[in-house]
Amino acid sequence: MIQPTAPADTGQWTSQRVVLTTLGALLVGLGFWLVFRFYNVAFIFFAALVLGTAIRPAVDWLYRRKLPRAAGVILVYLVLLALLTGFILLLAPMLVEQTKAIIAELTSRATLSDVISDDSGISFSFTKQSLSEQPALTVWQLMAANLEDVHLLDVDEDHDLATSAELNQDTLTVQGISDWSDVLDATVERINFGDYGLQLHVSGSSPQRLKDFSYMLSGQCPISDYERWVTHDDGETFEMKWSDHT
Repeated sequence: MIQPTAPADTGQWTSQRVVLTTLGALLVGLGFWLVFRFYNVAFIFFAALVLGTAIRPAVDWLYRRKLPRAAGVILVYLVLLALLTGFILLLAPMLVEQTKAIIAELTSRATLSDVISDDSGISFSFTKQSLSEQPALTVWQLMAANLEDVHLLDVDEDHDLATSAELNQDTLTVQGISDWSDVLDATVERINFGDYGLQLHVSGSSPQRLKDFSYMLSGQCPISDYERWVTHDDGETFEMKWSDHT
């Protein structure tokens, strides 16, 4: 008995296949457009999904100990809120003091005017006289404000960076000041507080030099270079040398 065979797929595009493929492409494009257009909503949804997944083990653990799931969820969120509040309370005084120090340093300069601090950062402008007669504000001059958790960013180009835990005019040795003079003389164009601390957007030094400078201050360089460029106490020197030999 001869079995009927299914018609072979010739690979030709029928009208139905063209319509379905077109609709699929349009739906995919619409999805990307919606995500781009409402990225804030998409981010909140994604964050809620991740957070819900992250707290589920804790909620399950509480449920096994006879605590209802609704109460467990509320308890976990209260603990997270308490931790976040504590972190903000610890960080806020440092940011306030650093902001005051920076504003004091900026307002003390006769070449600057309209120094304003708001949620987006610190803005300032140069006086007409300073534009023609005085140099712009440099990284070295701003270091007089005893900066903490600072990042140096090129004003135009993205690059890797590292956090400098402390940066003031006593941080570098005489050799360090000389070898990194191009970074220290860079012009500060904008100041703001980002997710990881103070951000100085500068011009006049290459992005690679800014990256190398921040990496050097964070200890990501040969020990011989660090000891030549950065001031430190004897305990720190011994610890770094000991870790190098081990």
